[in-house]
Amino acid sequence: MKKILILLICIVPFTASAQTDDTNQSDPAKNEVSHPVVKLDRVTVEGERIERKPRHTLDDSFIRRATGSAGDPLRVLNHLPSIGVLNDFVGILSVRGGGPEDNLYYFDRLPLGYPYHLHGIVSTVNADVIENIEVYPGGYGAEFGADSQAVIDIHSRTKTDTRLGGTANANPVYAQAFLEGNIGEQGYWYAFGRRSYMGSLFELLPRLLEIEDDRVTEVPSFWSYQGKAVYQLNNTHRLVVNTIGADDSGELNFTSDEVSDSDLPGPLRSNNPFDSQGIHLYSEKQNVFTSIVSLTRSFSRTELKFGDGYFYRSARSIYALRSDLKYWIKHPKTLLESGFVLSNLPISLMSVGARPFEEGDPDYDFRLKQDGEKILTNISKSLH
Repeated sequence: MKKILILLICIVPFTASAQTDDTNQSDPAKNEVSHPVVKLDRVTVEGERIERKPRHTLDDSFIRRATGSAGDPLRVLNHLPSIGVLNDFVGILSVRGGGPEDNLYYFDRLPLGYPYHLHGIVSTVNADVIENIEVYPGGYGAEFGADSQAVIDIHSRTKTDTRLGGTANANPVYAQAFLEGNIGEQGYWYAFGRRSYMGSLFELLPRLLEIEDDRVTEVPSFWSYQGKAVYQLNNTHRLVVNTIGADDSGELNFTSDEVSDSDLPGPLRSNNPFDSQGIHLYSEKQNVFTSIVSLTRSFSRTELKFGDGYFYRSARSIYALRSDLKYWIKHPKTLLESGFVLSNLPISLMSVGARPFEEGDPDYDFRLKQDGEKILTNISKSLH
């Protein structure tokens, strides 16, 4: 065996050098005769400037028919160009190479705290009421601000043909119920709720798979709700009141076998609730103008507890008055758009030696210490 290896070691370099040792110089004239050069005609490519901002609109029929979505309204978005998911296990979107924090979500003009429960199990919005989803991968209008790369604007329906109806379903992970109906002949309403119940499943897994049952100290859980009421005041004006909310929480227990640093073993607890409410006045005259005035309030909180007393919590509320106006100076060629946003953002931050995790950086250290002691931070501000 040793002789064979020695023989191979001697032959391989010789073969490589023999293959590259070419003393014969090629004749350019002969090559041109044997391989004639083909000259192609010049190709002129012309393009026109995009007059409208890029936008993709998905209606409810496409959302229901889309393959691989399992009826989830947000899982169909990765069918669009330049939009994908981070990996096969979560539904978090990446638009034009951006991170999930670069995307801004709206649901009926309410800020959506996060689009998915537990990073991809199911979206926080109900598929039964989606009318359409507008996706702006870039270059969106000023009505959405300027601090994000992409905007996903979700709209729910404002009417139904049934006087009263609903659905209810359940699976091993969660149960949900949906009701909708008319308000006389001038209005519409719906209500939706969802809650998980994975406790029994997590209790059963250790016995079936023979795994440690003390790792999960609090089963990951989530709940969400939506509600909306619409009333047509007259032929021009419509009043809408809506709300949406969700919460994700869970706790794991890490021992010294999972983490190497002495101050990190212990519980890892996370809690992330959000809720939004709004009242909106829609005014429209076909081919003349469209006006929307919204008064909204939204709240979100991120809470994380890790190891030996590390704690981080940030909470913020947004109170906003927003107005958008579209006026046709000459339909359909000349459109004037204007609007404004007045907002107040009370923000509070509390930290015990910790800061938020940084996605995509394996060497990121969330701990904050000075002279071996944890840095305590407690800040409250109000932004306008």
